[in-house]
Amino acid sequence: MATDLKIVIEADGLIKPVHARLGQWLAKRSGLWRLIPSAENLLVFSRLGSDGSDSETNTGDLQFTGSAAAMGGLMDMITFVSTTKRSGALVMLHDDVKKTIFFIEGDVRMATSNVPEDRLGALMYRFGLVTRDQLREALKQQSGERRLGRVLIDMGIITPHDLYTIIRRQVEEIFYSVMLIRAGVFYFYSIRGKDRLPAQINLTTQNLLLEGVQRMDEMSYFRERIPSKHAIMEIRPEIAPTHLDKINEKVYQLIDGMRSVEEISRETHLGEFEATKAIFNLMQQGYIQKRRDTGITRLSISEEAEATPDASGAIVETYNAVFERFYSEIQAKGTEPTLREAVDSFFRGDTSFTALFDGVVMADNGTLSAPLLLDNLAKVQVDNKIQHLHTGLNELLFFEMFTVGESISHQEEEALQKKLSAIFRDSAE
Repeated sequence: MATDLKIVIEADGLIKPVHARLGQWLAKRSGLWRLIPSAENLLVFSRLGSDGSDSETNTGDLQFTGSAAAMGGLMDMITFVSTTKRSGALVMLHDDVKKTIFFIEGDVRMATSNVPEDRLGALMYRFGLVTRDQLREALKQQSGERRLGRVLIDMGIITPHDLYTIIRRQVEEIFYSVMLIRAGVFYFYSIRGKDRLPAQINLTTQNLLLEGVQRMDEMSYFRERIPSKHAIMEIRPEIAPTHLDKINEKVYQLIDGMRSVEEISRETHLGEFEATKAIFNLMQQGYIQKRRDTGITRLSISEEAEATPDASGAIVETYNAVFERFYSEIQAKGTEPTLREAVDSFFRGDTSFTALFDGVVMADNGTLSAPLLLDNLAKVQVDNKIQHLHTGLNELLFFEMFTVGESISHQEEEALQKKLSAIFRDSAE
């Protein structure tokens, strides 16, 4: 067919294949398509949904395209986007699947997918945040102005911090699923105006790549003993477990010969990968085994730097200046109660920064108590305390922006990064 791929674009814009064979090939792909802006001598089209919906209204110039099956494929392209600090959207197409990862300066800010299991409600169910009945009821109340997350918060089922965490996890899960794609095509386009790029989530692309590769390696290893999420485990009563960590203990308590890996992942809120990992560890230690009688009907059950007081205090001061400016804008719009409620849930949430924010509250101007933060930091058991402080405050900042649907400008973000880089540099000397 390579010699039959010529088309003619006539003066009135109509496209006609030169050879009948190409016409037959195109006929099999009939439907609504959208032209992706590209170079003058290249045409790229993307199929639209059956309803004609088009989420790529801000599409700028096409920067590159290729095949996921090619050597390196998507992994190389994602690495390229990260190292060259590009801003735009990477779209992956395979059959009816379409997944998009949005980048700002090489880091991931958002991801979307048309796959039902990637939807927020489905993810909340898989991680045990909602039951099927709660999800059904929330979907009934959902409207254009009230999205699913807001409905569930109003129903008292989740907190603002739960919503932020699950949306962050949604982006991660879509990213990891894209890394597994081995067929189809992809293209990367810029978005007209950085202000049009989603900026609620901030994830380091290199960290996602490393975690994704590790997950792929580990899951293939786990699957040798745990064939699927439907596998059911049972306890080996002759071997009593000793010195289990918090996660393994939580999983072990749910092993009853009835629950599947999928059900355990929901009840522990760990998700399939982490639950499978814990179950594998328990099997390796001989505490549990795959259920033998599977015919029984199941019940539904960085940079290194010393954390000196001056350096740590400078970081808190820098972030407090941003928190104060951000809060003043929110206060002017009358939405500070929503922000306060959300930040309070963030401080109470089960995160890796719980000890850092222990007892911390938002002041009347939106800032945080530097003495209390620094006192907490001194007690935190981490290798790099100054990095832990920076990461925790940065996470809080993005959580605040996510909660109220606001953002700081690109210029402000650059200025913040320069100040923090100087503090890190000085503290390392």
